[in-house]
Amino acid sequence: MTFIDYLSGVLSRGVSLIYGEPGSGKTSIAMWYAHRRLLEGHRVLWISAYETARKLHEIFSYRGIDVSSRRELLAVVDVPSMSPKNIEDLINHVIEMVEGMKPSVTIIDGVNAVASLERHYYHLLYHLYDGPLIMIGESNLKESPAAYIADNIIEVTQNIDRHGSRYRAIKIIKSRFTSPPRTLIEFVMTRRGPLFLESYVCPGGDMTTDARFRVAKSEQDADLPIVRGGLRLHPGTFNVIVNDGGQRGVEVAVLLAYTLAETGKRVVMDVHTHAEGYWGVLGKYRLRELATLELVKHQVDDHKEEHFEEELAERANNIDAYFLLDGDMTLAHIGERRIMHNIGVLRSANCGATTILLVEPLYWKMYGKRLYPYVDLLVEVTPEELRILRKGGISLPRAYTYYISPDGFIIME
Repeated sequence: MTFIDYLSGVLSRGVSLIYGEPGSGKTSIAMWYAHRRLLEGHRVLWISAYETARKLHEIFSYRGIDVSSRRELLAVVDVPSMSPKNIEDLINHVIEMVEGMKPSVTIIDGVNAVASLERHYYHLLYHLYDGPLIMIGESNLKESPAAYIADNIIEVTQNIDRHGSRYRAIKIIKSRFTSPPRTLIEFVMTRRGPLFLESYVCPGGDMTTDARFRVAKSEQDADLPIVRGGLRLHPGTFNVIVNDGGQRGVEVAVLLAYTLAETGKRVVMDVHTHAEGYWGVLGKYRLRELATLELVKHQVDDHKEEHFEEELAERANNIDAYFLLDGDMTLAHIGERRIMHNIGVLRSANCGATTILLVEPLYWKMYGKRLYPYVDLLVEVTPEELRILRKGGISLPRAYTYYISPDGFIIME
């Protein structure tokens, strides 16, 4: 079971409290859950202490959630436009809505605004109908009446590292119906809802680069990353090419990307500077442009922005391999944690997407310690040798001499 299905199951039972600081994503998570229930044909009652009904629909729309065709299933009580004289007037109005609508789920966004409610009001609201109640509030609700009566307590957090990158995470603090995970689960908000960065076991298979890599020797060993067809990459893995060969290392990386694209894989080459230099490799070896090979040039700081990861998640389903060709600059500007976060987004959206990082030896020495445990294939490129240093999590020192033919084939001996 994926975490998103687990979370949906938790929110579908009893009383849930989602709390966190402003901007952490708690309301967006509730919106995703509400949309899921609406699509299933269930009635949803949304009580907002802060937004009007119009503003709430605008937020739904911004998140890519179309509720226009489900308006008969979604009712909104916006407290700002009601201006109730006291809490009891608000509760009585909500009770009338519940009795008339009989919603499948009721969501109260802004429990802090009505924090003076006694526990029996929450119980009364919950027992009026057979459906879950979700309350959303700020972090200071840990000792509130809402926390005491909640069956499920969910904390949403966010932090910003020294590079300016934001990280969101969710944790199930308590659940009366399940045994919650003990760890924080990082997530990214996308237009389709939260994307949880889980540790997937990706399906088997490989992406052998048999179009442009050639092994001159007759040996073939199933345990080696070098096979008769070429260089073997596995779907969903993180691979590193350490470039100790100057322009030759760049050529090997670009030819590897081209090879995958030539065999029908959808490949993106991510660069920040000198895009013409990467295309120049194709021109040098007289290789035609391919529809399956895309060069994306953007600012390096984009990697730490949420909108970049949202776009990455959206396009992930159309990617088989993602090459980070300016790995030095990326590591120096955003750090190794953010690179792994980007890769986590890519893998969580498309488990089969393979990532290849091209990095100079100096930067690998500086940042590689934290990345190394996650590396499947580690290759060092020198002007004369391809050195396989790690494969499948196992150190496997092995060197192949090689040369690049005039038509762009890498011949390994």
